[in-house]
Amino acid sequence: MKVFVLLLIMLFQCGILTNADPRDDNVGQTVAISPELFEKASAKYLEGDYDSAISLYEKLILETGRVSGNIYYNLGNSQLSAGKLGPAMVSYERARIFIPGDSDLKANHRYAKTLMKQQDPFEEKTLLGTVLRDLFAGIPIRSMYMILLLLYYGLIVFILTAKIYRKAGFWANLAIIVWVLAITGVAVPLRDKVRDIETAAIVTAQLTDARYEPSRAAMIHFPLYEGMRINILRKDGSWYRIRRPDGRIGWVRADGISTIKPL
Repeated sequence: MKVFVLLLIMLFQCGILTNADPRDDNVGQTVAISPELFEKASAKYLEGDYDSAISLYEKLILETGRVSGNIYYNLGNSQLSAGKLGPAMVSYERARIFIPGDSDLKANHRYAKTLMKQQDPFEEKTLLGTVLRDLFAGIPIRSMYMILLLLYYGLIVFILTAKIYRKAGFWANLAIIVWVLAITGVAVPLRDKVRDIETAAIVTAQLTDARYEPSRAAMIHFPLYEGMRINILRKDGSWYRIRRPDGRIGWVRADGISTIKPL
């Protein structure tokens, strides 16, 4: 009975990931891109023709449908050099989905944040949540999937082996408990990453006001500045109900923000 209960727990932990979109991470996959178009875009960037570079990188994204983190990174650099802070933050955030541990991306993303008129409000998190988030911050989603699957199937093999050889004693049970905790420690931050990708957005307007209701006539609740990161709760026509990292909630027009999830 204990074996079946544990297996159900494991299935639940893996089941929380089923809503993930396979486009959230294509690291390690072969992506068909146009080398000529990529090189042309890079050349325009080096020439200082940032607007042309942006157009070419965006065309490359539309042509391929699925892109690498490097393309989003280069697009973000072009947008930042052109003075387009909001779109650059969107591109950097998209690049972080694919290559979160890239040192150049981290440096440029940090620099872009220093250009924001107002920094993102402080997000309150538990100590355990902060530790797990930081532990897996530099690991792509696909790699976290692989770690989770290895732990899951490893546990199944261990349980079956212990049952076959009748070794289900104290130490075996203790090992199973530790294994369950390890799987949970990977599954929870992975679930949070997937959910965040689904709902995260960046303010692309220089200034947009969050209102109490989805109407221009509604009272202003708080301002949002270009580059700030928010999460979308739901949509109502041309308005989004959003939440800031500090928990404050308001309504903003859709034309003032851009979702992070790659199209």
